[in-house]
Amino acid sequence: MYLNHDEDDLDTAKVRKCNIPMAVIDSEREGDSTPVDQRDYLMVVVGGLNYLAQYIRPDLLFAMSIIAQKCSMPTMGDMRMVRRILKYIESTPDYGLSYCPGKVELYCHVDAAHNCYDDAIEGIMGILFH
Repeated sequence: MYLNHDEDDLDTAKVRKCNIPMAVIDSEREGDSTPVDQRDYLMVVVGGLNYLAQYIRPDLLFAMSIIAQKCSMPTMGDMRMVRRILKYIESTPDYGLSYCPGKVELYCHVDAAHNCYDDAIEGIMGILFH
């Protein structure tokens, strides 16, 4: 597990295991707009998750960008989103980037066609990294 957290503090047992870190349309529940007094604690958890997302788990980046915007005045709904992200990490411990020693090779292929067709208004370009 990449991130150790105290189950009692975050009460993740109430959140079912999930296969996505954030639902596109998350249903509003009663009390979701209620402000919470755990801003400092939320900032610590979000900071740790942000580090994890940047270096090991890029699948968390979108969810972290959304939750990081809500740190100034967190609500119960925001705390529920953080619990969902933590439950996602707990459900998917084998996801992530692994770094191995050795030579890293990155190849980039670029192809472009600028106004080479009579009816083309714009140029066409493609980039492939592997």
